[in-house]
Amino acid sequence: MSFTVTNQVASPANIGESVTINLNQTDTAARMASIAVGNKVTIGSSSLVGYVTWVDKYGTQFTAAPKNNSVNLASSSTPNQLAPAETITIG
Repeated sequence: MSFTVTNQVASPANIGESVTINLNQTDTAARMASIAVGNKVTIGSSSLVGYVTWVDKYGTQFTAAPKNNSVNLASSSTPNQLAPAETITIG
């Protein structure tokens, strides 16, 4: 089962490094419990793929690293940055 969440805060997206995805209260309440380390993530605007590497089960964020260490998880409109309001598919 896959679902989408929306990033709320810009995050640096350097090549080969994890990005931090910050969720709003609605996504946190509805989806945070379903997010687990190892889940596949796809950045909506750029179709870049990665995997969840850490989940703050008591907070509103998680991190994801790119599947391929030679790319990043940036939004297509903001090179080297995961933009606010970016849609992320999990699963």
